[in-house]
Amino acid sequence: MTHSSPLQQTTLNLLKAFRACCWLWIIPTVLFTTIATIYAFTRTRSWEASQALVVRDEAAALDRGGRFDSIDSMQAFQETLQEVARSPIVVTETLKQLGRPPRAHKAKRWPTEEDVESLQEEINVRAPQGSQFGRTEVIYLAVKLCAWLVG
Repeated sequence: MTHSSPLQQTTLNLLKAFRACCWLWIIPTVLFTTIATIYAFTRTRSWEASQALVVRDEAAALDRGGRFDSIDSMQAFQETLQEVARSPIVVTETLKQLGRPPRAHKAKRWPTEEDVESLQEEINVRAPQGSQFGRTEVIYLAVKLCAWLVG
């Protein structure tokens, strides 16, 4: 007759429990792994690049050290920057400078109208966190790029 240690008894009891209730741990494990794998292969990878900018009124405000004469004029200028950054001409020229992605169809004209529109939606000009747009001289220009665009 062999005497087993308490550790061996505990291990054997644990293995018996795992074997008796295998459906309680195998099904969730397989299900989670399958869902995670599907998500990893089907999600669209994207990256966001952002740049902080300080907006100054250097051209018209030589005697004020670059400061705007009012909040309204600063807000109007920032809204103009936002419109220019998202304008079709600027986005088209930016895409042309970036070049055709490797996956783009060679016979099609680059960039297409759909490419321009999709990138326009990903351009964001915003105020720093906690600030209201047009009330601070600092703004952020952010662009989210998807994997299809960069190759």
